[in-house]
Amino acid sequence: MTGVDFSPNAIELARSLAKEVGIEARFIESDVYALRDQLSERFDIVFISYGVLSWLPDLKEWGRIDLTHGNWTVADESLGIH
Repeated sequence: MTGVDFSPNAIELARSLAKEVGIEARFIESDVYALRDQLSERFDIVFISYGVLSWLPDLKEWGRIDLTHGNWTVADESLGIH
């Protein structure tokens, strides 16, 4: 699993929680628009919550970021999907 956030505090918390529950995960502090420069691999699923979309100033550019093999998942937290 790879997690991305632009907030160093969120990355620190994510790393701490992953260690606490014993899961292997990598967390990258990055602006989402710079991910192509930081990640060379592709992913089977990319999860992006609706809450993230309101923080993106350029949705068209975000849509051009291809980190998958063609699979994108967007989940609505109000449905209880976490």
